[in-house]
Amino acid sequence: MNEEAELSLEEPEDIKQEVSATKSMKPSKPKKYDLVYDGKTGSIYKIVLLDLLLRIITLNIYSFWGKTRFRKYVVSHHSLGGDRFEYTGTGGELFKGFLKVLPILVILFAPLAFLEAYPVLAIFYIPLIYCYGIAVYGATRYRYSRSRWRGIRGYLDGSTTGYANLAFGRMLLNIVTLGFAIPASDIAKHKYIMNNSYFGNVKAEFNGDSKVLFGAYMKSIFLIFLLMILFLGGIFLSIGASLTMGKTTAIIGIAVGFIGVTLIFPIARSIYTAALMREKMRGLKIGNLKFMNTVGAMDLIKHKLANLFIMLFTLGFGIPYILQRNIKFNARYNIIMGDLDAFQAEQGKDQGLSSGEGLEAGFDIDAGFF
Repeated sequence: MNEEAELSLEEPEDIKQEVSATKSMKPSKPKKYDLVYDGKTGSIYKIVLLDLLLRIITLNIYSFWGKTRFRKYVVSHHSLGGDRFEYTGTGGELFKGFLKVLPILVILFAPLAFLEAYPVLAIFYIPLIYCYGIAVYGATRYRYSRSRWRGIRGYLDGSTTGYANLAFGRMLLNIVTLGFAIPASDIAKHKYIMNNSYFGNVKAEFNGDSKVLFGAYMKSIFLIFLLMILFLGGIFLSIGASLTMGKTTAIIGIAVGFIGVTLIFPIARSIYTAALMREKMRGLKIGNLKFMNTVGAMDLIKHKLANLFIMLFTLGFGIPYILQRNIKFNARYNIIMGDLDAFQAEQGKDQGLSSGEGLEAGFDIDAGFF
């Protein structure tokens, strides 16, 4: 009887093997994929220089086609998991979009031509600022619809006026709080866009936290305060020197202030910008994919200072090279985590956009490639 009881208490052999296998299993680490960019500097120079020449010949009308050609090249030279991105927008769509909003742009900008004679017209900056938000959201929606990966296009839901209301309200809050609401405002605006973003039929989710940005923001504020001290110090030195030691010393004083502004401002802002770039990626999730950005403040500082010196020493002829550096820099620090093979997305609905962003051309802004 005891032997039978002992036998009944023993686990069957197949269960023992399953338990043993479960114990030996370790949670697998998510796969990591780099966003790869393989564009060439020479090609960027050809595109930019041809665009400049044709803009001059066509009185800037070619800018819509030049912009599209640049985007097509840059987007098609990005790849993820061995699959390239694709941009399907056209210059004609951009030109058509611009013509649609041209009367609005004239109404918005015309009063500012008389601003010097009638300062009260500065009130017209308010609708300009509001329309800036509409321009950003509309441009982002168009570019989503024209960007593809593995044949699947992006989609941006939500409302342009909803985003414009949020952006305008946040700008007022930033002013009232003397800038201390900027981290929360940046996250809130990005959250609105991301939580209305789709890749095909897969909705993106964003849970970024502005609290993690506040320390970096305060460091930036401190350095900007230091910048202002240097700048004002240079001004006062130049005034004093002009009274006692002549113009040469005055020029040196002005130069000190200028160098302080030129060198410290990129450093000060980069501390916060790098933190914001990391948080924008950390808080993003699309299906089973998560994202990470590894850029550090010093990485961004060195990059911006190098761009500044290239601009100065090439007298502007290094701009295409700077564009190439910026694109490579942005791709270098982005990492996608998950399993691309298991990622399932189907083609989302077509938003039926027949023309490109129009207001963006008037504001001369860039809402990004993707």
